[in-house]
Amino acid sequence: MDGVLEQAVKFALRGLYLLLRLAVWLVLELGIEIILWQVGWCACRTLTLNRYPGVPITGQNQASRLSLFLVCSIGFVALVAIGIGLALQSG
Repeated sequence: MDGVLEQAVKFALRGLYLLLRLAVWLVLELGIEIILWQVGWCACRTLTLNRYPGVPITGQNQASRLSLFLVCSIGFVALVAIGIGLALQSG
C-alpha cells in the first residue's frame, strides 16, 4: 500500500511541477516578449520620431539582444510610469 501511495504522490508532484513550469513560461513569454516589447516599441518610436527600433512591432524575434533589452526596458519603465500616474491621480 505504501508503494501505491508513494507513486500517487510522485505523480501529483510531477503534475504540479509541470503546471508551475507552464505558468512561468507563460508569464515570461506573454509578459516580457509581447507586452513589454509592444509598449516599449511604441514608446521608442514616439521618442525617436519613428527611427528606433528598425524592426516592425511584430519583429521581436528579428531584433538584436541589445535592442530587445532596451525596448523591453523602456516598455517596463513606461508601464511603471503609467501605473504611478494612475495611482497618484486616483487618490
